[in-house]
Amino acid sequence: MQATTIGNCRHTLSVLSLFLIPAVVLCGGCATGEGMPEPADHMGGYRRVTVLEFYYDAPHEDFGVGFGKLLADRLSTYTDNVDVNTVAPTEVRMKSGRPLDRGSVPVGFLTEMRRTFQSDAVILGRIDSFNPYYFDLSIGVSAKAVDTDDGSVIFSISRTWNAGELKRMGDMKSYYTESYGPDDIQYYGPDLMVISPSFFSRYIADRLARKILATFNTE
Repeated sequence: MQATTIGNCRHTLSVLSLFLIPAVVLCGGCATGEGMPEPADHMGGYRRVTVLEFYYDAPHEDFGVGFGKLLADRLSTYTDNVDVNTVAPTEVRMKSGRPLDRGSVPVGFLTEMRRTFQSDAVILGRIDSFNPYYFDLSIGVSAKAVDTDDGSVIFSISRTWNAGELKRMGDMKSYYTESYGPDDIQYYGPDLMVISPSFFSRYIADRLARKILATFNTE
């Protein structure tokens, strides 16, 4: 399934969640361990999931937007019968601001996501750190998935991936084998994951998507 940018549509948020949740506090949730789960082909009972494009401050602001799209693409690739969508940067700023910085998601935001985008769940994220240099390539990511009906936090993670970690090398090689043919990057092979911010971010988006799917399917 291909991730798309969605337009306006209408849906109604349950009355119960409107009156019982003044704000959804972004705490709790769970992140899976180091073991890499096999990707599931569904997301529990969630049929439409919206990924708000991740944000990051200048000079790498576009990197955050691009990472959110990579994550949505991986979730879409792994799932069937789930509509995974992203929203445009202007819509992100207008409708959500930076809820991860504030520590809570206003109920009005969840209401609007459910009414306008028909979202059963929303994935919010930001890039916490980004070192693009090959000798210390690392990317820090925070992300939370929130149920738009009752405001519960389905998934939560905050961590930094470092390309130079020895334990990371084997998994990056596995990702390369899964994702690329023998002639795709013939001069570098899996080693490109260690020196290229673009390829390393694809690897992280893939692994993060798997962790999100594993959590959705244990709820």
